[in-house]
Amino acid sequence: MNKLKKRGSVDVDWAISLAIFIIFLTLFFMFVFPMFNAKPPQSNVIGFVMEKFTEQDSEKSVAWTVSKVLVYVSSTNAGIYPVSLALPYEFSTENSSFFDGRPLLIDENRIFFYHNLKNGSLYLVSSNSTYFAQSGKSYDLTCSDSSFEVSNENMNVDVLNGLITQIDYLGETVAFDFDYGDLAATSSTDFWDKDFVCKYLRGGHSIYPMANSTIIFNYMPSAAVNLKLTLDENHYHSYYDGTAHSIDYGDNTCKTLNTNILDLYDSDGIAFVSNEMSVTMCYNNVTGEKLNLSLQLSNPYKIVLHQGSVLDYLNTRIELGALQKLSGLSYEQLKSLNLSRKNSYDELKSEWGISAANDFDWRVSNKTLQ
Repeated sequence: MNKLKKRGSVDVDWAISLAIFIIFLTLFFMFVFPMFNAKPPQSNVIGFVMEKFTEQDSEKSVAWTVSKVLVYVSSTNAGIYPVSLALPYEFSTENSSFFDGRPLLIDENRIFFYHNLKNGSLYLVSSNSTYFAQSGKSYDLTCSDSSFEVSNENMNVDVLNGLITQIDYLGETVAFDFDYGDLAATSSTDFWDKDFVCKYLRGGHSIYPMANSTIIFNYMPSAAVNLKLTLDENHYHSYYDGTAHSIDYGDNTCKTLNTNILDLYDSDGIAFVSNEMSVTMCYNNVTGEKLNLSLQLSNPYKIVLHQGSVLDYLNTRIELGALQKLSGLSYEQLKSLNLSRKNSYDELKSEWGISAANDFDWRVSNKTLQ
């Protein structure tokens, strides 16, 4: 009988001990399990978050690669200057910007913008993952397929099938009877208006007027374009080809020049600027004292209407530097995560597999690309 009682006592003790052991084991794993969780520990959360932020295939990625180009500016002048440059990089208007957000336009590997010359050089950036909105300003450039006007500069230009036919400046006709030779025989034409820049296309020859400017930019695919036009002597009594000359309309002869600039002027002027240019000037009072010009212009070339010296427009050097590629985090994409909202934050932690016990945050100390 005593043996049976003793055995029953041992069974109760064993059961109690087993229950205590199971409770202890449960508490032990409840305490120890988070330490062995595959999710990142607190000490590695920063690195883990950065890795997730920069995963290119992640919807939550805020990584971006930026292409950065120095626009080198050297000038003895001041004021706002219209700029057109060849752009040998694969940039687009939508994915490119200057640091100050000024308007720009990129077309056929050319960039158009304005620059205050006293501010010196500046940087252009581009990123395929970022859309840069253009400011919706109003400009003094009015364009149609048959003419364009820069009202603040009092310049009006007639266009026929993508080519200039007449230029009026300061209320008077200063150049007319434009003849582009073989270009006039081509049939392909195009026209568009993009706020501060318009484009006229004929046979690959492109004309770009810009707002607030009397500089007309011209590009063409061929090595040279042959242009003829007529000027009224009432406007121009002198010309400049590197040296100043007077025009003698009584001398019924022609002059031939090889230069990179021809400026015909009096109180105002019209200049043709090209890297290489052959010019034939014929003035004959028998034809009513008109000045006939024949120009062979290299690509690209500019037509500049001006008051004062044309050199004020030309003593400026603007070039593009080498392309740099930088990687980092996009401030705009960081903002788009909207982690200030608890739901967004919790969703991100769940998506990335960060345990509830771990939290992260960041502070932006500098959001400027240098």
